[in-house]
Amino acid sequence: MARNFAGAGAVISAAFALLVAVPTPAQTASAPDIPEATFQAILDCLSHGKEIVMVPQLDCVSRLRGSALAQEAHMPLGAPGWNGDWDEVCRNESDPRRLPATIIKRIAAQKEVSIAPTGIRIIGAVFCGDPNGVGLDLAGLDLTYSLVIDRSVVNGFLDARNLRVKGDFSFENTVILESLRLNRARVEGSVYGNKSFVDRLLVNDTQINGTWWHREAVVFSDAGIVRASISGDLNLEKSAFSRLWIQSNSIDGTLFLNDSEARCAYHINASKFGFLDAKRVGFGTMRTAQPAGQTAIDYAWWDRAVSGTPAAYTKRVIESPAIKRIADAGLAKITREPQQTNRTLVRGCEDTSNSQHVEFSVLNTTVENFFHLTAFFWLVPKTNLPGPAHPTSILTLNGTKVKGDLVIDLWDDLPPKIGPQRGRSEPGAVTARTMERGHADFEDVSKKHKLEAVGLTATALVLDFSDNGRPYFTYIDGLKFERLRNAKVCPDECDTRTGLPSADDALHWLDKNAAPSSQPFFAFVAAFEQAGTSATSLRVKQKTVDLCEKTARWIELIAPWCPGQRLSSDFLADPKDASPSRPQQKSDIFRGVGEIFSGAGEIVTLVFQWTLLGLADHGLRPGKVVWSVGITLLAFLFWFWVILGIVGFEPRSKDKEAAAAHPPLLWPITLLLLFDRLIPAYRIRDEHYAIAKVYRRATPDEIQAGLGPPADPPYPMRYLGKTFFVWPAGDAELRQAEKWLVVLRVIGVVFTVFLLAAINTIVSR
Repeated sequence: MARNFAGAGAVISAAFALLVAVPTPAQTASAPDIPEATFQAILDCLSHGKEIVMVPQLDCVSRLRGSALAQEAHMPLGAPGWNGDWDEVCRNESDPRRLPATIIKRIAAQKEVSIAPTGIRIIGAVFCGDPNGVGLDLAGLDLTYSLVIDRSVVNGFLDARNLRVKGDFSFENTVILESLRLNRARVEGSVYGNKSFVDRLLVNDTQINGTWWHREAVVFSDAGIVRASISGDLNLEKSAFSRLWIQSNSIDGTLFLNDSEARCAYHINASKFGFLDAKRVGFGTMRTAQPAGQTAIDYAWWDRAVSGTPAAYTKRVIESPAIKRIADAGLAKITREPQQTNRTLVRGCEDTSNSQHVEFSVLNTTVENFFHLTAFFWLVPKTNLPGPAHPTSILTLNGTKVKGDLVIDLWDDLPPKIGPQRGRSEPGAVTARTMERGHADFEDVSKKHKLEAVGLTATALVLDFSDNGRPYFTYIDGLKFERLRNAKVCPDECDTRTGLPSADDALHWLDKNAAPSSQPFFAFVAAFEQAGTSATSLRVKQKTVDLCEKTARWIELIAPWCPGQRLSSDFLADPKDASPSRPQQKSDIFRGVGEIFSGAGEIVTLVFQWTLLGLADHGLRPGKVVWSVGITLLAFLFWFWVILGIVGFEPRSKDKEAAAAHPPLLWPITLLLLFDRLIPAYRIRDEHYAIAKVYRRATPDEIQAGLGPPADPPYPMRYLGKTFFVWPAGDAELRQAEKWLVVLRVIGVVFTVFLLAAINTIVSR
């Protein structure tokens, strides 16, 4: 009986072994299984803390040796001349690189062999799954050690939903032909994806207790990292994306974006970083495709990532056979539909940013320390200068709070040693970046480069004010910072700090603002005054901008003459969309007679404010009234002596008979007389207010014919060391002189009123 049971057990064991050896229905020619001997060899290698290398044949080598062997075997980009068809590799049963999509799960599930603490390390494999399905299945795994699949190929998508790894997760130099889905995952160590290729990166609700290294990598479509928590850094330097989307993340270390490039957009929203470093970051170039039988199509593409000598790793990735097939398919999709004349979205970005602009946006984000945004790369036009259809590059920092230094330098003025980044084949690459103010196309180019900062807060704002003459404009409001510095930042962590900018430089930069707000002036004024520097010129400009805007509500023609760009009605308009000019009717200039009467008080106030601007710079420079007084006195002196010809006067005398027997007592028209009549409160000389007769300069004939008794004209009059001969003027001239002296007195009253207003402005500050 026992023998029968033993025989039955042997039969059952043999049947179970047979069932295990038979491929499951899910396995196909594209989803291979491996022999049991191969599987046992892998387990044995991993149990000894070594790593498996799948090329040129399965081998167990010491840790860190496998990558060099796989590189010699041209993994993962393939040998030169290869057609790039990984499906063919997965169908080839004799190819030693093939592994099934479930291999990691099978290793983790077995209990016979313990994996060493160094973890699962498989180098140079080709993970093959179901057609159009998962290439590597890690969903739900709970690993107590690290997982390394460097220099491998995932022929499909990598499913890492609910993955738990108590060590590191590494896919360096790995090609994932479809998406990497890291959802609700937890990695106790670090993630390494350097020099990898992923068609689409999808990370959601994931926690990384170390650092995520993803340098020199390519994400062909979206790289979306949403609601992730990273205890260290997120390093994306020198990587290329179509769109980088980082939302609702918490990164305790630094988000490194240095030397990265996006075809369509960077969207960084509602996140928190320790530091944010974005040097030499930005966009690529516009290119043109000419499909057969169709009009030319302009589309956005990479520039720095796919150019340069020596070739960057991202360029070698894009040009490799397998990835080139993906890129060619992407370009075919871009050019599949005919170009629409009314199309507004950036071509090639419809499935990513879905915008009519290329955008670098940091919205509602907190940076605990510094934020460096320097040597920015605007989208390069396809020709020397951007045309009307060229997308606008928008750099947005709305609602962002930087608790340290915010350093902004918008132009890639790099030293000669970094020349290859600037020496591009596209003619527009250098022209658009070096254009200075005064170029005939300066305004049109400026409209294509926009810096937007609404509700931006920083402890210190460091700007390169030397780029004031560059073609870009700003849209700034709600700007807050405690300190202001001028600096030209250069590569390799150096900068040239020059302290506070000059008031003129600050004014020129603020003139670029197209936002309907004068608030940025207040922020700059506060920074200047906190540094102990006068900000009067900034205050004057701010008040002038506000006054000009108020006046433009009544007189529209004044708007283009106002300071800055925000009141220029045609600045943001496409010149091709502008309607033909027509004579502007009075109803277009003024808002109607009824509104003018109803707003009479406001109009009077505007007139007063414009006058105060002219006399005392809105009351901020009361000393300027002195110059106005001086100019007024000189003007009246010229008016009396040259225009009216009245050069002297005779004061009234109590003894008229005695005065008639002697030559008159002549007083010249002097600045003292005019000043006394301008401000009568002083009443310097009573004679200035008792003019009985005025005298004009005698003609040569009158001087020659009038040489008689001293009591007869012409009379000599001394003024400024010279002798003038004068002739009595008539009553008409006397009345004219009195009239102009009354006018001078009225002007004096006006000066007094505005001087008091200016003093009140100074006192009330």
